[in-house]
Amino acid sequence: MSDLWGWVESAIERLQAGDQQQQRLAMLLEALPELIGDDEHTRVDAIVPEALALARNLDERWLELFVRHWNLQSRVLHRYQAGEELREAVDLLEFASREDTRACPQSVCVVQDLACCYSISDGPGYVAERLAVARETLARINPGWPCFDCISAEYFSALMDDDRPREALEFVEAQSRALAEHGILTLGSNLVLDQARALLALGRAEEALAVVDGKRDTARYGDSYVMDHRNLRISVLLALGRDEEALELQPPASAIIDTPSHYETWLDNLALFIARGHIDNHWRVGVVVLELQRRLER
Repeated sequence: MSDLWGWVESAIERLQAGDQQQQRLAMLLEALPELIGDDEHTRVDAIVPEALALARNLDERWLELFVRHWNLQSRVLHRYQAGEELREAVDLLEFASREDTRACPQSVCVVQDLACCYSISDGPGYVAERLAVARETLARINPGWPCFDCISAEYFSALMDDDRPREALEFVEAQSRALAEHGILTLGSNLVLDQARALLALGRAEEALAVVDGKRDTARYGDSYVMDHRNLRISVLLALGRDEEALELQPPASAIIDTPSHYETWLDNLALFIARGHIDNHWRVGVVVLELQRRLER
């Protein structure tokens, strides 16, 4: 089953026709993915406990899986938390493998949560495990699954952490061919940016810019994706020596401070701006960097 959203939409419609508890759960389920996509993580933390309690009270196992998965998306993929979250990811993988949940389309997605926990804990150290879990999952699905893009991105990330950008690019190209054979002629939102990242790492910045600028519908994926796209475009422009254009795009620290997944690229770009004399290496910069470090150490 490849319809990751159809079953959720059907469940929400069913709940909306129910009692007060069911209607409240329906509202929370609708809000959760959108809040995460827009980096509204404080609000995510406020609604997850209630949504989880309601799903359990109503004995909605598939919806419990949905809520727990999206909570990890917020905490792990966006906020780079991988302490207790690693234990939760392992527990959720076991929960998703049970007889009454394994048929849930969302059960495949929890693999991404675990792979990302490994990546954040020690990306290069867990390369073999990350490649293995992504490879095993990709073998279970076809390119028509929406999570094909997400799981492929985890495989790509592991290759990049292992300093294998050429192999990473070849992997993206292979996934593109697999999609085309399935009648899908464009890369998913994650693999598009990954293709540009690999090209940039290989010194092919002009090609990377063409890929980045070819992705025009960024807003449909939420504010977080828009920021990823923006930061990557700045990196590419800097690689091309188009510093003034890049500087105009550089977001303030306040725009990224609540979402650690944006830190690395933003800081890499900041370092280049300083090295090239476009931004003063002022004490205020140090204050910002220390604050980012403090948040990562939480």
